[in-house]
Amino acid sequence: MKDDYYRGTSRTGRSDFDFVDLTYTVSPASDVWPGEKEPEFEHKRTLDRDGVNVTRFSMNVHTKTHVDAPDHFIEKGATIDELPLENICGDAVVHRSTEKPKGQKIGPKGLEGSKIELTEGDIFILNSGIQNLKGSARYYRDFPVPSVALLEELVNRGMKCYATDCPSIDPLDSQSHDNHHFLLSRGIPIVENLANLDELDEGKRVVFFAFPLKLKGLEGSPCRAMAMNNTEFG
Repeated sequence: MKDDYYRGTSRTGRSDFDFVDLTYTVSPASDVWPGEKEPEFEHKRTLDRDGVNVTRFSMNVHTKTHVDAPDHFIEKGATIDELPLENICGDAVVHRSTEKPKGQKIGPKGLEGSKIELTEGDIFILNSGIQNLKGSARYYRDFPVPSVALLEELVNRGMKCYATDCPSIDPLDSQSHDNHHFLLSRGIPIVENLANLDELDEGKRVVFFAFPLKLKGLEGSPCRAMAMNNTEFG
């Protein structure tokens, strides 16, 4: 059993359910988007010297598992502290790509044969398989991205949030960032760099959470993302 994958019991005691931690650990050794600076941890006080641990940290708000708010690309778009929490938690469906990551675009046909049933107000989670390349140069080069046509299809079905294991929903060398513009201009938040998606049940509904820090006026934030596999415990 993985350290970040554990089983709990509902308050009613009727059923067990699985919590899955979908968040990457952040440290000064974390790999980051090409050209960005690694996180910094500064130990301002320590137990042996001061009798207390106090640490300051600094990093890009889009490091590791994080949420993009509309203000990331949209003028006067909602900032992360203005983002309604109900937009980044709730029922979700997981689509597992059958094609190995190679920098491809995933179009509407990519959902053909999928077990998902996306309905109004659902969160869409893409498991692209890129997490299997974590730590290699290919992770930031070969991650697949959705086509605008796929995003249109998902929005038409009622998607309220797009989440993925990929580090971005636009290619590494994109200048136009069409996918970010398409979703964020519609007030749809984006959750990127999810971990452990293979632990989620494809074809079954899960409950997803990705709560960011309440950072005033900023365009994004790191978050603690998690999901529950078995939701039939109400």
